[in-house]
Amino acid sequence: DKFQAGTDSNIFLTIQGTTGRINEVRLNPLISGNAFERNETNTISLKGFPAVGQIQSITIRSDDSYPGSDWYLGWVEISGSDIATKRFTLNDWIQKGKLTRTMR
Repeated sequence: DKFQAGTDSNIFLTIQGTTGRINEVRLNPLISGNAFERNETNTISLKGFPAVGQIQSITIRSDDSYPGSDWYLGWVEISGSDIATKRFTLNDWIQKGKLTRTMR
């Protein structure tokens, strides 16, 4: 819960696993209501993608498309029926100069 921590920019996710990769997916339309607001947790279901094995890293990217587009991201947790739950913690801003962040 940080001042001006939400964003209206488009947010993208890439997942790298031991046996494959899910190329960049725009997350905003997968969230009901206003996505990526301050002090909120968004839940997204990704379906129809190939298995990637154990998740090694994720990349989050903002397109910086609106004024005040900075976004404070705490963490991303990925789980599924065929993978172990993995939490990637950032606790930092996604903003100009660091619009793309990779977490391992």
